[in-house]
This record gives sequence, C-alpha cells and structure tokens, in this order.
Amino acid sequence: LCQKANTPYTDDLFKTLSAVKSEAFARLTRSVGTEDLIKGAEDFIKALYEKGYLLAVASSASTAKEMLETLRLDNYFAAVVDGKDNLPKKPDPAVFLEAAKRLCASPETCVVFEDSPAGVLSAKNGDFPVIGIGETLKDADVKSFPDFTHPYFQRFLI
Repeated sequence: LCQKANTPYTDDLFKTLSAVKSEAFARLTRSVGTEDLIKGAEDFIKALYEKGYLLAVASSASTAKEMLETLRLDNYFAAVVDGKDNLPKKPDPAVFLEAAKRLCASPETCVVFEDSPAGVLSAKNGDFPVIGIGETLKDADVKSFPDFTHPYFQRFLI
C-alpha cells in the first residue's frame, strides 16, 4: 500500500492505518443485517443446530463474535475463534484446528464451509473436508456452490 501511495512505511503509519481500519470494520459490524448473509445461510445454520450439530465459526476477522451477536446468531455456535485469539492468519489452518479443538472434534469429523480461496487452502492445510460457498470459488479445486439455497443443502433443511 505504501509503495502504491509513494509513502514511506513507518511504525506510526502502520498503527494509524490499523486504527482507521479497525474503526471502519467496527462500524460495518454494527450495521450488518441478515440481508447481508449469503443467501440461505441463516436457515441452514438454524437447521443444523436444531438437528444437534455442533457449530463453530473460524474467522481471521477480529469482529466475528460481535457480528454473530448483531445478527442474533451467536446462540447457534458452540465455539467462535476469531482474530482476537491471535492465531496465524489463513491459509494457516490454526483457526480451524482451534475451532475443532473447542468442539472436541477432529478435522475429519468436521466440514468447513468457506467463502474465500485462502480459507479453502487453510481448511485443506488442516486436513478438513471443505465446501466452497460463493461465486469467487467456482474455479477453486473444491466442491463449490453459489449459496446455501442450492439443492445440495436441502437435505439438511428437512
């Protein structure tokens, strides 16, 4: 970023930009609504929960817990691992491994639903089965669907 802006990198600049980014992300977190979710995600989460599946969120973002609270989805998740846990960022599998650990589960007994290429790689690096969600993953080397309304997911909603 500094190269593109033709500005020298300094620790003070890094701290300033990090604070600006954090505040902007916090504002976005407070304004998010269920209409911002991937289509069908809320119904899918609720259906899995009602069937007794243990659910976890594994995110590099530091606002995952707040986001779930804002969306009123926090009660569906037995574990939330996010950027505040200070784990290595994706594509390192640490966030997925920690989420599985908190569920007392092993990678092979979990399924990761991921919407980013780095996240798919992270899940694969941790030996987790992974399903891609979203248009950005249509060319990824993973079974992928545009959203949770695809017929593949309907069996979980019955």
